[in-house]
Amino acid sequence: MFLDIPTLIVMTLVNMAIASVAAIFVWRVNRPMAGLSTMASGLGMICVSFGIAFFAKPLMGKSASWTGNIGMIVGTLVILHGTRQFRGFSRVPLWMTVLMGLPFLTAETYFVFVQDVKPLRHALFALTVAVICFAGAWTMSCRVAREDRFIYGITTLGLLLYGGMQTVRAVWVLLPGQGSATDKGWLPTLTLLILNVCLIGCLFGLSTATNLKLRKRIEKLAFRDPLTGLPNRRTFDERLDLAHSRALATGACVALLYADLDRFKTVNDRFGHDAGDLALKQVAERLQAVVHLDDCLARVGGDEFVVLTERFTTRTDVLALMARLQGCMREPLDVAGSPIFLSLSCGMAFYPEDVSSTSDLIREADAGMYIVKRMAALG
Repeated sequence: MFLDIPTLIVMTLVNMAIASVAAIFVWRVNRPMAGLSTMASGLGMICVSFGIAFFAKPLMGKSASWTGNIGMIVGTLVILHGTRQFRGFSRVPLWMTVLMGLPFLTAETYFVFVQDVKPLRHALFALTVAVICFAGAWTMSCRVAREDRFIYGITTLGLLLYGGMQTVRAVWVLLPGQGSATDKGWLPTLTLLILNVCLIGCLFGLSTATNLKLRKRIEKLAFRDPLTGLPNRRTFDERLDLAHSRALATGACVALLYADLDRFKTVNDRFGHDAGDLALKQVAERLQAVVHLDDCLARVGGDEFVVLTERFTTRTDVLALMARLQGCMREPLDVAGSPIFLSLSCGMAFYPEDVSSTSDLIREADAGMYIVKRMAALG
């Protein structure tokens, strides 16, 4: 493989232009997302600095290489800071992260203006970039939940590729008889082009990861209760409509259990709302352990839960499920270090045995729950 210098310059300009446009696009679209605008800014700095080092050398001499390398190191450190912001790990200002590049700034200044040792200078620059990229990849990949591994893996892969290519570059320039990445020859040329491609891929990886994460968060807020993680009222209504449609088509039965925690207000009054939220999470976990995966357990109110099931054909089976739901509350909850006993009042309704519509199904189960609650209050 052989590429001449004019072809290399044209390809590099095209890659830099695409990467710069992509960085601006991602920055504008994702400014509200913490960390992403910082990472896009860092990638933009790398593009500009690379252009200075690559094309301004005839005008600026050694200063072009020095300015470009310093700018690329700072840009990579900005990306590292952005990854920490993106994961919520950063507790230091940006200027402190950039200050980490001071040792390289000192070494680069010495090797450029005092003792020009090109192979060692190029290798030091490439290894510094590689170490920062690997640190960013570790930040993106550590302590990631199973469901988020694909999202963060995209960005991690881009940073690993970019750091890996810089490592290859460092090894290449230290080999006897080799020059810088702009010399004629297939390996340094290919390495340079791959670096540019990785730069673009990493940028779009960051954008993809952010938007996938944002989409998951929006979907969770739209269809899940943020406190317990259970389906919310909207999801329950959709499941109920689907169950009603299947029942009309097949003649199957639909059962609804409406449950309310007794004396839950005393928990909030005595221990505070944070303790009340903790109690609701524990209740949701216990109910989930009882309910079948095919059933729909949802939180539809402050301390109100519903269970929608299509698995049963007799009232006896539904009453058995109701007994298990109430039985799971016999053990005390651990709230603020104190054992708290709560009970469930449950109402039940059957479609089409008890009612003729889904709205009547909810109303009938809710009314049955309040009857049970009043009977419990009367002793």
